Amino acid sequence: SIARQVAKELETELGDLVGYRIRFSEKTSPRTLVQFMTDGMLLAETQRDRFLNAYDAIIVDEAHERSLNVDFLLGYLQQLLPKRPDLRVIITSASIDTRRFSEAFGNAPVVEVSGRAFPVEVQWQPLDPRAEEAGERTVADAVVETVREILDTTWEGDLLVFLPGEQEIRETTERLSGGGGKREVKILPLFGRLTAAEQNRVFREDSLRKVVVATNIAETSLTIPGIRYVVDSGLQRVSRYSPRQRIQRLPVEMIAQSNALQRAGRAGRVAPGVCIRLYAEETFAQLREYAEPEILRSNLAGVILQMLHLKLGDPNASGVERIRNFPFLDPPAVPAVKEGFRLLRELGAVADDYRLTARGRQMAKIPIEPTSARMLLEAYEERALVEVLVIAAGLSIQDPREFPLEKKEQARQQHRVFVNPESDFLTLLNIWNAYHDEWDALRSENKLRKFCKAHFLSFVRMREWRDIHRQLAGILRDAKLLVINDNPADYRAIHCSLLSGLLNQIAQKDEKSKYRTGGGKEVFVFPGSGLHGKAGPWVLAGEQVETTRLYARKVANIDVRWLETLGGGLCRKSYSFPRFDEESGIVQVDEKVTLHGLPIVPRRRVAYGRVNPAEATQLFIREGLVEERLHAHLPFFRNNHKLKQRLVSADAKVRRNREFAFAAAAEAFYTERLRNIASIHDLNHLLKQKHAEGVQDFLFMQEADLLERVAEQQPEADVFPDYLTVGTTRLQLHYAFAPGEERDGATLRVHDLVVPHLRAPLLDWLVPGQWEERIQSLLRTLPKAQRKQFVPIPDTAKRLADLLEPNEDDFLNALSRLVHKELGVQISPQDWDWERVPAYLKPRLELRDNRNRVVSQGREIEQLLQERQTALKEFAKTQAQDRQLVVLQEAEAEWNLDQISGWNFGKLPKRIELDALAGIPIYAFPGLLKNENGVHRRLFATQEEAQEQTAPALRELLAFAVGPDLAWLEKDLADLRNLRDALAPFGTVAECKSDVREAVHAFLFDGPWIKSEPEFEARANAAAIKLRKLSPRVIEVLEALLSDHATTRQALHKLALSRGKDGVAELEQHLRTLMPKRFARHIPYVRWADLHRYLRALRIRAERMALDPLKDADKRSQLEPWPDVLRQLQHTSLAHAELQRLDEFRWMLEELRVSVFAPEVRTAFPSSTKRMERFAKQHFEQHLLALETA
Repeated sequence: SIARQVAKELETELGDLVGYRIRFSEKTSPRTLVQFMTDGMLLAETQRDRFLNAYDAIIVDEAHERSLNVDFLLGYLQQLLPKRPDLRVIITSASIDTRRFSEAFGNAPVVEVSGRAFPVEVQWQPLDPRAEEAGERTVADAVVETVREILDTTWEGDLLVFLPGEQEIRETTERLSGGGGKREVKILPLFGRLTAAEQNRVFREDSLRKVVVATNIAETSLTIPGIRYVVDSGLQRVSRYSPRQRIQRLPVEMIAQSNALQRAGRAGRVAPGVCIRLYAEETFAQLREYAEPEILRSNLAGVILQMLHLKLGDPNASGVERIRNFPFLDPPAVPAVKEGFRLLRELGAVADDYRLTARGRQMAKIPIEPTSARMLLEAYEERALVEVLVIAAGLSIQDPREFPLEKKEQARQQHRVFVNPESDFLTLLNIWNAYHDEWDALRSENKLRKFCKAHFLSFVRMREWRDIHRQLAGILRDAKLLVINDNPADYRAIHCSLLSGLLNQIAQKDEKSKYRTGGGKEVFVFPGSGLHGKAGPWVLAGEQVETTRLYARKVANIDVRWLETLGGGLCRKSYSFPRFDEESGIVQVDEKVTLHGLPIVPRRRVAYGRVNPAEATQLFIREGLVEERLHAHLPFFRNNHKLKQRLVSADAKVRRNREFAFAAAAEAFYTERLRNIASIHDLNHLLKQKHAEGVQDFLFMQEADLLERVAEQQPEADVFPDYLTVGTTRLQLHYAFAPGEERDGATLRVHDLVVPHLRAPLLDWLVPGQWEERIQSLLRTLPKAQRKQFVPIPDTAKRLADLLEPNEDDFLNALSRLVHKELGVQISPQDWDWERVPAYLKPRLELRDNRNRVVSQGREIEQLLQERQTALKEFAKTQAQDRQLVVLQEAEAEWNLDQISGWNFGKLPKRIELDALAGIPIYAFPGLLKNENGVHRRLFATQEEAQEQTAPALRELLAFAVGPDLAWLEKDLADLRNLRDALAPFGTVAECKSDVREAVHAFLFDGPWIKSEPEFEARANAAAIKLRKLSPRVIEVLEALLSDHATTRQALHKLALSRGKDGVAELEQHLRTLMPKRFARHIPYVRWADLHRYLRALRIRAERMALDPLKDADKRSQLEPWPDVLRQLQHTSLAHAELQRLDEFRWMLEELRVSVFAPEVRTAFPSSTKRMERFAKQHFEQHLLALETA
């Protein structure tokens, strides 16, 4: 239209002196002097004419829009001008930062041309922040009131309202159309998804006043006549690409000042106007001056691909620096550039050295998104180009389906004929086929237009789709890639082609309509998809867009088996549980394959020899040959078996058992002779090879092969030490071989001076030489289901003993962690049966006073130390109290630090030694304190007090460190007022808000003691990761829990009506125990999910009690005596560590209730009265004895 107007004014035909070139249309001639074109067309021309020699002058209009193409073109022109000093570049815009643009082009002159707009009065009507925060008044409310006020107090001039998106526009137009005004007006929405006819209604003259409610499409893209009043919400929906999460987000944000000026200017085009801004003037002053360029919020893969193809950027740099050094007005962020390169590498477009591959050069010639270009190249290989070319072209345009406001349901009915229930991509293909079938039959544009209208398809978009398809086909034809498949491609070929470009858009079903994508993000199938509510276990998404939640759009079901081949080098393989398989005679291992973190092959058995030949050979030797589990009739195998049995029989005569030693000797024998033998097939191949070489007996053992390796050896001093060193004191260690006697084993003699420094777990590590035998003993005490995971137990014990390292924890806890780390097996410390370990393998303690008299002895280490330490403390207390007070006051002057806002105070040890009195040290315990004045560093008298005060203070510091990421939590908590009635049994809204905040903070931030800044930063980073995974929203979790609680109360009330109040008293008490008043303060957040199971189990019990109360009483007896034991322990004075164990004990009892009353609910871990008993004896034995005595 501009070219036509200029041609008219120059009195020349369009296409003669003045012409135009747009994406699919061109009207020029050899005589053309002035040519209008899109920025994309000029960029495409640079591929053929690097110096743009065809032009003497280039005008870049509307530069303020800062699209990707505009920024790219401006950078290109900056580099071109020094090489073409004759070229003239003119940059025009109504609202740009002229200084920055001028400096970017060598301080180019700035020419200002005054506009002819009428004056616009700006009025400020900000919303009350408190009312908005409380939800009492919204932007929509303010817009409706403002529009009605203008209509009621003025008589002429149309209104233009700016809102962020389609949803807000629909809501506002519905409310305005609902009446309430004094005069009749026409309410017209305006946004991109409207049909052309609906958009054109805003330009028609009418006797009625118009109220146009629009997105920012009405800022600059088009001018609406007759506008005298503008209502500016100050909001816009902005497309942002998140490089880290690989999703397209559409958040609502405040506009820039330049946007606000553009909006206000719409009111002064025909006469003086008024702009009412629904925000404060101070807010306007704080807005960024100009809109953020698209390059700072977009996926850069396409830009990078074109830059590499055109050899743009710094030729002396590579990778990120090459792109960053290109003269963009606003260089993109490093993470965004890195993510662009990462995506191109995944697509096979660039190599590890950041250079284009052959595939990348082919992709760069196809003017669509790199992902779509990759699809076309794969479709060429899959012989699916006909179908995928249509789909790729369709993905590059706006959805052709239209949904007129007045005929939305009718449109959906018409669109259903196109829907493919398995794939939205095939739905696109169905639309294309129907359109072209109609074209083939009608051969008339007018009739085709009617077809589109009848089926609610945009004729303009369908034509654009057809033009893009034709252009892409021509490009592929020129590249000799256009191979038309004779037969229609099948579902697999089409979707494998699509997957090649969208491998990072796969998702696995998590539950119901929720899917999990790479990186652990939760995504939901878009409601407008044909697969909504019925998608399969694995899906492919054309894109992921975040609005109110993260949605997958353009979705298709896929077969997970396709992914491993397509993923190639992107797949990651991990291996677990290597073992010898007796049936096949092969050492096998479980292989897991993941793609972008998703398990595409959860588990399959493969030959371990191809993965780790050395370890596989060792397993074959140990489990197949030495343990004789190999089913083979081989001469050497029979010979070696007979030899071993003969030697074992001889040992039996002298009551000596060297079977383990013989096994070790046999393993050494085979290890010397076998390499890369991991199966019976490998072994047979080796034997045939040796036989051909004339060697037939190299695996036959002789008696000397076993006996020479079983020589007696003296124990090494480092594994059977004579002393334990504590500080500068050496404590003597005595050994006794006295089976059946109390002194059997190793005994440590300890004097009073050392007692305060000893901890019971330290003595678990006394004799490393016993660890292997002790571990063997512990492994053998496990139930069979667990024990079989460790066979052969001796080798497992030796491996664990070699890897075990002494630490501050006790032996059983350390062993459990090591087993989980090395073997991937979860064994709770309570599962080890310490009582069945022979006494000589347990440490023994002999305590002596300062006169060297034995005051106590035995193997109950913790009890002995605790009793002696208590006695020594009481003795020293009277002497030390005054001295301690003085020393503590002196230390506080040095340690106290007020109002800490971050970790800026060095280290925070758990304990410091201040002084010593009579050889007994005086300790203080550093920690943090939180009060109304902030967070402070303090010294505490006891470690328990330090830990208790430090926990909330540390949460405060960590919350400050995590920063804005926690803002959503406060927004969630503000919604608690909507749950006021449901929360009533648990406290006030304010109390619950505080409790929920503390519970979430504890979940995010609590952990082991933090001693230094690196540990603090690591905890903050870990909390940020947990925070991103914290889903669904806390308010939704809480609401579901409250609903579950209410349902359970109703079930108990129903039971009470039939059985009476006394009959359900126990169940009601149990419900109060599960969710007491202010339960969020008492129940950790991680346990909230378990509460659903416990409440469900309680309801099931109530239902069954109503049917058979006697059976319920019988089941209740199975719990005895543990509910009473728990209640008594809760009223007993316990140490800090014991309180933690008591919490575990409480949840073990809840799991036991589930297994007894509602086994179908399933427990989180195995539960039984026997386990309860073992746990109680291990951790509360002395308290249980006291309770029994009482």
